[in-house]
Amino acid sequence: MGTGFSLGWSKAGYYIKSDIGFYENSNKVELTDTIKDLLEALGVSEVGDKGFESMIDTFDWNMRLYGGLSINMFVVKLDFTGMYNLRDSSLGATLGLRFQL
Repeated sequence: MGTGFSLGWSKAGYYIKSDIGFYENSNKVELTDTIKDLLEALGVSEVGDKGFESMIDTFDWNMRLYGGLSINMFVVKLDFTGMYNLRDSSLGATLGLRFQL
């Protein structure tokens, strides 16, 4: 049985370089506020006529409870571990097999 606490940070995202617009009666129509508003409503930021990008920064903590059981059979060890995340109520489990002399 035990508890764990972690603090992490990350920055992830993407950039797409492309002309943004649509075709109407075989004529290209450039980026309009409607297209820009639609992309931004979907979480895309930095929308321009030459592409768009989306970046997400996070700096957050996590706390979990865990417990496990190990079955030792001579040099073979079988490990079962369960964990519960206090922050978002998610569950996890692991099963491990190892050889140890």
